[in-house]
Amino acid sequence: MGRPSLRESIQSVRDQTLPANHVQVIAVFDTPEPPSGALAKMADTTLWTGGGRGGGAARQLGVDSCDAEWVAFLDDDDSWAADKLRLQLTAAQQHPERPTAVGCRLRESTDPAMSNIATPARRCRVDESISDYLFVRRGPTVRRNGIPTSTLLVDATTARELVRWDPKLSRHQDWDWLVKFDQVPNRRFVHLPEVLVQKTMGTEASISANADWRASLAWYDASSARWSRRSRADFLIAQGLRYALQARSMAGVWAVVRRTCINRQLPSLPSIALGLVGLIPRRSAQSVFGIAANRKTMFKKGRDS
Repeated sequence: MGRPSLRESIQSVRDQTLPANHVQVIAVFDTPEPPSGALAKMADTTLWTGGGRGGGAARQLGVDSCDAEWVAFLDDDDSWAADKLRLQLTAAQQHPERPTAVGCRLRESTDPAMSNIATPARRCRVDESISDYLFVRRGPTVRRNGIPTSTLLVDATTARELVRWDPKLSRHQDWDWLVKFDQVPNRRFVHLPEVLVQKTMGTEASISANADWRASLAWYDASSARWSRRSRADFLIAQGLRYALQARSMAGVWAVVRRTCINRQLPSLPSIALGLVGLIPRRSAQSVFGIAANRKTMFKKGRDS
């Protein structure tokens, strides 16, 4: 029960440099029956949703079931560096009176053993709109801007009361949480430079591996009113068009074009390029742009040496 990588994920939490009694592991399974077996027993608390509820419901169940001051999230195909929580808590506790979330950089690959790409290339500035950071000029590179769920630590009051995970969403759950957090008054987001997470992309059950353009556009319609026009334009092309092309759906392409015309903002060239990646099979695109990113990193290291 759970993906095979779950054991490694939980062990990475146990290996944190914080005192063991400062870390509580809550494993939430999106299953109809209580989990059993050795993996389920690795956590301090094991919960289940009843099955078919999705990642948003599972994460919020975990948040509501803990009594900690701070909450961090970890997907079962990702793992943490040993000093992740210590470094994030140090940054978070500088302004404990404000709603605070802390992210970090990560290494991202379809093969963790071969990954040497630190991402994102640029961190979100403290005074920057998170939606602009995520969507504006989002291009076809593995080092594009991002704040994945497994990098986040947030104060528990915010996670319980101010920004809750939406159990109805089938995709964009992490972006939905982040753009809602961005709208919290006096919020504070800190994006650490350290690489503290190993993230695996494109696993069998990964939501990011499917091309559901309808769900993507439905989320856009419900969430984008307070974004900048640039964010809306680039999201539509980089995400909506890409998924529609992956699905080979002319209805999806037309739905994206119609919304883009209504928005009255031309998308950026990097986002157009990412949108057109939908014409390429997903695995081929990951390989091409992963290799390109590796070569760019190697070139920069050689130039700086």
